[in-house]
Parts: sequence; structure tokens; C-alpha cells
Amino acid sequence: MSGVVGTRDIVSNYHAELRCTCGHEHLDDLGPCRRVTINNLSGIEATLSGEVAPGRLYRCRRCFLALRLPRPGSDVLEQIYLSIPAGRWSTDLSEPQRYVAQHVISGMQLLRINRVLDVGAFTGNFLNALPSGLEKCAIEPSYGGQEQLAKHRISLLKPFLADACDNEKSSFDVVTMFDVFEHLPDPIAGMRSLMSYVRPGGMLIISTGNMDHWTFRMLRGNHWYFDPIQHIAVGGVKHFHWLKIHLRAETLSLAETSHQRGTSAEKILQTGETFYFATRTRYPRCRWAERAFHIFPFFRRISHRDSASYLMKLNDHIVAIFEKPDAESVA
Repeated sequence: MSGVVGTRDIVSNYHAELRCTCGHEHLDDLGPCRRVTINNLSGIEATLSGEVAPGRLYRCRRCFLALRLPRPGSDVLEQIYLSIPAGRWSTDLSEPQRYVAQHVISGMQLLRINRVLDVGAFTGNFLNALPSGLEKCAIEPSYGGQEQLAKHRISLLKPFLADACDNEKSSFDVVTMFDVFEHLPDPIAGMRSLMSYVRPGGMLIISTGNMDHWTFRMLRGNHWYFDPIQHIAVGGVKHFHWLKIHLRAETLSLAETSHQRGTSAEKILQTGETFYFATRTRYPRCRWAERAFHIFPFFRRISHRDSASYLMKLNDHIVAIFEKPDAESVA
């Protein structure tokens, strides 16, 4: 654990080099990221959100990873995650978690899954949704989350993601990570570390925002996913196909999903809000388009805002399932 990071350290401990974590220097500038709109933040997370600029969004031309630059340093991020209270995030299953628990893990029971590792497990809501006969382990930094994991008798492997130790290597049938990829200072190295825990023939399953979804392409840095300033990287269809080769995975399966369930009416309204703010932020001279939106009372009511709300009912998330080659195919 690092020492407590002060405001001056937060501002100075920022990575601003215009280089992707894959080492490539050719990045496309996609414009500024939105300012934080989350309320009721406390501690270092509030300091981080209030004292520093939100940065700009870039995308690598080689691996297609999207990056916020400048971005917080590792020490700052560690302090945030250690101090997050157990009530910071909802304990309800997200749609990606529900999809994996109901459709992927259940189907793989035929393959006799014994051990599952969830990285960034928080209070263990996903692991608790899995069959009771499984051995469940977690990697989780927050003290509040660790207390809840202990209550549910879920084994804490370590607080932060790192390469598997000798007794941990290739020892899990399934390794999962939900809405954590975007927090990793080096997502590519993080994915390599994750794969080191997976047994031959096992699965690495992650879920994060999909930079190739039309909402990201339209809103760019104004997308709701960039509201938390510690969301510093976003993958996508193109990036995960690049990662499949980099990780030497045997197969890659992708499924688009929303972050939360929504009705058809909610999805239509959130689609309209996406177009509205994309028009305002990317084409500010098209005043006629904004006036056309204002025919509807809903858009007049949100016209004072600078950015879209959390549009969690649209299919802007992606579940990526990497299969590690079995021992025979490697040989």
C-alpha cells in the first residue's frame, strides 16, 4: 500500500505522454473528455475529480485502444480503490454479469468448472450468483469490498491484479473481470496478467465499454463512460481482435449488451439523447438541428446540461470471451 496522496501529488502524478500502452505513438485525437457530473463523491476521488482537468480522448491506430490523456498515475488510482466504501457501487447484477452467469457459466458446467476467479469482485455479487459448489476467489482492493467478500466466504487472492504466482498459474477454469478494464493503467499488460491465471482450455471473460459502438463513435469523450475520471481506457471489437492475437488465445467470442436492462421506451429516449448531445458537441454550428430537437419538451428540459446523462440502457458494452489453448494444441 502506498502512502496517502495529497492534492499536489495528484496533479503531478499524471501520465501525459502521447503514446499507447502497446508502444505505438500514432494516436488519433478524438477531442476533450467530459467534466465529472457524479455527485456525493468523497475523499481522494472527489479531490481527483475536482482538482484536475478531464483530459482528452485518443485512440491508437495500431491496437485500437482508446485512452484518456493525461491520465492519473497508478499511485493515485490505488488510493481511490483502497478507500471506496462498500456502498459506492450498486450490488445488483449488471447485464454483462447476468449474461455471463446465466448463459456462459451455466453452459460451461458441462465442462466441470471447479474454480472461478473474479477480478475487481467488489462485494462479490457476481460470484454469489454462481452455483454454490464452485470454489470462488476474488481480487479486490477496497477494504469495504473485502469485508463483504469475507462474509460470503469468498477467498481473497490479493488486493490488486498482478501476474499469477507459481501456485496460481493456470489454476482457474474461468477468470472474469467486469467494468474494471477501463480502470487499468496498462490494460494490455493487465490482460496478460489475467491470462496467466487461466488453465489450458479455460476461459478469460471480461466486460467493458465498446469503443466501436455507435454511441461512442458519436459522443466520443462526451460519452457517459468517461464521466468517472478514473475511466482511463476503453476497448472495443477492433481492440479485442488485436488482443486475441497478442494473448495467443485460441478463440474469441464477442457479445454486445447494455449495462442495465431497459424498456423499449427507455432505449428510444436514450437514443434520442445521444443524437441530441452529439449534435450539440460535435456540430455546434448546426443550430437548426438543435432547434428541431427543442420541439419536444424532454430536450428543452435538458438543454441546460453540457453532457448526456448515464445512458445505460443502450448496447454500448461488450462481453469478450478468450479461450486459452489447451495443452495438446500448444504442443
